Amino acid sequence: MWIIIELLRDGRENLDLVGAIMFGFLFSLMMVATMFYNLEENYQKNLSELVSDDLKMNQKKSIKSKLTLYEVKSRILDSNFFKTKRISFRDDSLKFKKRYSAFTWGEHIAIKQAEFNTEEEYTYEISSKPIFRFQLFDSGMNYRNVQELERLIS
Repeated sequence: MWIIIELLRDGRENLDLVGAIMFGFLFSLMMVATMFYNLEENYQKNLSELVSDDLKMNQKKSIKSKLTLYEVKSRILDSNFFKTKRISFRDDSLKFKKRYSAFTWGEHIAIKQAEFNTEEEYTYEISSKPIFRFQLFDSGMNYRNVQELERLIS
């Protein structure tokens, strides 16, 4: 990117302001393109089909499953998507962190066993939220975490 800026400047060393503005503009374009790429990758829906609840930073969902909490834990540990080694197991809940990557700063994921009904099904409350409280936008990672957990548990 810096090479492109230098080629556009044509060796005018006294115009550093132009270089800074071009750098900011190209960097912004690159970040917006990356955000739209992440949105397309992380949501299984078309962008036009998304509703405001899909785009929230904190994602929550209630899921029914026949798996016990211990079986849910073992499936998460075996999953290639979550790549976690440590899961906090307390009473009726699981909690773990998903590490940061090039596209996210990490997420807190919690699974709480809500109830057990007569059909031998468990109800789980799943939530995913960013580690960074002041994160301004989420390019779909929390939504994808909840969708992937639903796929693993159901």
